[in-house]
Amino acid sequence: MKLVYGVFLGLLVTVGIAVTLYFGLQPRSVPKIKPSLVSSSERLGEAVAQRLWQEIRDANVIFLGVEPGKIEHLKLWKRFLENLPNEQKYSQVLIEPGLQDKNIISFTEEMDLQTDMERFKEGLKKASENKIRVAVIVPSIYSSQSIPDNPVHRLKQDPRFLPLSLSIAEPTLKREEEVDVTYPCSTGSADSIGLGSWGCLIQTKSRGLYRKKWEPGKYLGLMDQIGEMDYLVLIRATPKN
Repeated sequence: MKLVYGVFLGLLVTVGIAVTLYFGLQPRSVPKIKPSLVSSSERLGEAVAQRLWQEIRDANVIFLGVEPGKIEHLKLWKRFLENLPNEQKYSQVLIEPGLQDKNIISFTEEMDLQTDMERFKEGLKKASENKIRVAVIVPSIYSSQSIPDNPVHRLKQDPRFLPLSLSIAEPTLKREEEVDVTYPCSTGSADSIGLGSWGCLIQTKSRGLYRKKWEPGKYLGLMDQIGEMDYLVLIRATPKN
């Protein structure tokens, strides 16, 4: 009987350690802006600038991610950049050439980070030497540090650069919408394009929104820290009745 009890206790401890290690290694989402309604995406941009003023102050390179085709995402980052104090302004703004409506934001250069990474890094080196702050506007799948082997992840392999990432995604507001999302939550062999972890982050945070009925005709927005220098911004217009 003692032997059986000892084996059971040993298994329990082993499982407990495994579970602790597993969940301890997962990215922990820390709320920075709680779910709230705003009149426009620009208003959320102002809130992000105010909430992260200290983090932004220390970030000479910042990645701002958008979902392609979402003009309200570009408007959010336009207002964000406009609302930074003078000492925190980004005098160089690079933008992904393929983004629609990119002229909404005043940028200094178009750059494809998938093909021009080395030129980009050389430009960042020169900018750092001249104390020039650089903002980079790209699709969120390029900016989020939670996605392996994307441009920001590759940049971080160089110890000279410590980028801050703020990436926008659109949440679902009810479970039925999960079957038709751009980035499904999937893991292992089911994650054929390597974006499953990103989809899971969006899905997990979205599900916390299902329990409440949101006022129509507004924008629902929030922000979570999902890594050391990595933030997820969710925003979506609430359906009009």
